Amino acid sequence: FYSWDANAIKAERQRYDDLLRAGLKLLQKELPEIK
Repeated sequence: FYSWDANAIKAERQRYDDLLRAGLKLLQKELPEIK
């Protein structure tokens, strides 16, 4: 089992966060605007 060091965890969290935000931006164009 691979043990994560603090930096690896931080980098992964950042990467997931960036992917999530990018995904939401794409979805935003598809979805009707929420008023």
